[in-house]
Amino acid sequence: GIITANSGVVESIDEWGKKRLAYPINDITDGYYVLYNFEAAPELPVELERNLKIAEEVLRFITVRKED
Repeated sequence: GIITANSGVVESIDEWGKKRLAYPINDITDGYYVLYNFEAAPELPVELERNLKIAEEVLRFITVRKED
């Protein structure tokens, strides 16, 4: 919702499913992995990361800029 609300376009969502984490985080050993590919203005990743940091259900995330 954050991506489309800020004039971004979601190109694909790839759900990898539940997998074992490389190391436990707060005694949690499994996580649900999802890969989002989207196109948006340069300001959107900052807002997206701010929201992901607040979300309690998100343990870790990474934002990577894809080369053209």
